[in-house]
Amino acid sequence: MIADGTIPIGMQLREQLRWLMATEQLKPGDSLPSVRDLSDQLGVARITLNAVYTELREQGLVRMGRGRGTEVANSDAVRQLARLKRLLAILDTAFDSAMAEGFSAQEVAVAAQVRGVLLTIRAKEQDAIVYVDDPAHEADTIIRRIREITGLPVRFVPLDQAAPNPTGLGERIVTTCFGWPFVQAIVAPETEIVVLGLSIRTRMLLDLMQYPAGAVVLFVGRKRSAVVGILHEAERAGVDQVQLEALGLDDPAAAERLRQADHVYALCSAYDEVLDMVSPGCRVHRLELALESAGEASLLALAQRHMCCKKG
Repeated sequence: MIADGTIPIGMQLREQLRWLMATEQLKPGDSLPSVRDLSDQLGVARITLNAVYTELREQGLVRMGRGRGTEVANSDAVRQLARLKRLLAILDTAFDSAMAEGFSAQEVAVAAQVRGVLLTIRAKEQDAIVYVDDPAHEADTIIRRIREITGLPVRFVPLDQAAPNPTGLGERIVTTCFGWPFVQAIVAPETEIVVLGLSIRTRMLLDLMQYPAGAVVLFVGRKRSAVVGILHEAERAGVDQVQLEALGLDDPAAAERLRQADHVYALCSAYDEVLDMVSPGCRVHRLELALESAGEASLLALAQRHMCCKKG
């Protein structure tokens, strides 16, 4: 790793692990070192390593289960990293060419870093939409849907990174009903904010209504706030013959509650961990959310205004 402080250690480690997965030096099912062992080997703070592993889990690249440690996930996210092999080949070719011209490895590394910063700034200037929310609210799924509807580039900013620099969020912000109060509080009044409502898919509501009276049904996310709205929607839809509960995996009683459940609907970010915690007779379902039609209409209107501004 580069120890001169030019690139944060956590970022270096995260990207190195992604490259190892992309080049299949780390394959699905392979175990990663524990945070304690890695901290001892690299001299890196455990809090930094925990943050790296958590981010990789939220990206769908690793699984973290009790008693099993951290391992590379068998997921589409890992398989999609294979495209980075081509980028690695391009970078290696450029590096070899620069070295052949007499540039030192340090000169090439510094130039690449500076160029990367400039390209990042340029990309941000071209962003049409900035999506601000908590990653626990299925950010990847929502971002894909925003792109499908608008055909515009989308940059994601987690809520905890938005507060220190609200002026860097741009003029068009999209968030969910969960993130709206926070976003509204930090941005300028003239900022355009599109708020997306999330709803339960009709098929899932029909399934809930078929469960026997008294069954314990849990909606589970990394945080309770990610699923409490889904609980309220199910209650409004008339699902009252079962015991419904919203649960976050950060709740100290989460493991006990999961062992008592008959059915669990887990967001993708919590799904793998939930599988390791439920009792053998419990059925675990993926909790898939849909954008409400009003939100889709607002996104289309946003895209039309963006195109008009470009033509103007």
